[in-house]
Amino acid sequence: ATNYNSLMVIYKEQGNMQKAFEYAHQALAIDVKQFGENHSNTARDYHHFGQIYKAQGNLGKATEYAEKALAINHMLFGENYPEIASDYNDLGQIYKAQGKLEQAAEYTEKALAIDLKLFGENHSEVAILYNNLGMIYKEQGNLEKAAEYVNLALVIDHKLFGEEHPMVASRYANLGLIYQEQRDLEKAAKYTNKGLDINLKLFGENHPIVAIGYSNLGQIYKEQGDFKQAAKLTKKFIKISLKLHGADSRDVFKGFNDLGIIYHRQGKLEEAAKCIKQALKIGIKLWGENNLTVVLV
Repeated sequence: ATNYNSLMVIYKEQGNMQKAFEYAHQALAIDVKQFGENHSNTARDYHHFGQIYKAQGNLGKATEYAEKALAINHMLFGENYPEIASDYNDLGQIYKAQGKLEQAAEYTEKALAIDLKLFGENHSEVAILYNNLGMIYKEQGNLEKAAEYVNLALVIDHKLFGEEHPMVASRYANLGLIYQEQRDLEKAAKYTNKGLDINLKLFGENHPIVAIGYSNLGQIYKEQGDFKQAAKLTKKFIKISLKLHGADSRDVFKGFNDLGIIYHRQGKLEEAAKCIKQALKIGIKLWGENNLTVVLV
């Protein structure tokens, strides 16, 4: 069962959800047979099912399995236990994905209270929860609170890991998104650049997180009116996305759509039309003719 779970995690990280699902089922069958329903191993398996369903976008099923894991762990360990905090956080992230932001904040705050009690302030799990809570506040439009909580996460991660670490890069990127929404484009560019520089050092050019950094920075420059720089960065995003995901992917769709808008703002109407047509072609392949994403391209 442990080995099946390890394979499940690997396939999930590769994005092969069908294989991840298959191995999760095999682990669960063994654990239920060996230990019964009310055991921590079974709770772990349900937790994994919740994560797979969330990655697939099946948020109803993700909620169902995350709640099963929580119920078992609650019965076994009571409230103040690391797995309980993890289950609360999972449910918070699922509710965030569903747009149920009040419930998302409530469950994430529950997780945070437990981890602060168990680990104190300067712990990586606490930093994760500060960040998650900050991004929920961002979705709620409470941008001051969002920046406050992501900054708290950044301070902890900086203390634990130093500057050149993926978690620190992630916090910088999130602050960039928050400041962009606040219309503080100078700060948005500063923090997005910081995150991008770290990720380039850690992962090199052809990595999904680097591609996202280029895309986000391109959008900031577009809003600043620096269309030349915005186009350059968006082209980098498209180039990496083509290499990583192929021509008919969501990221390539987004890249051509964004580039078309940038060219339109520059008055380069021929190039704009060409990019939007390319996005439209990919969108129809991905979602069909009558999908709202394609209609609004």
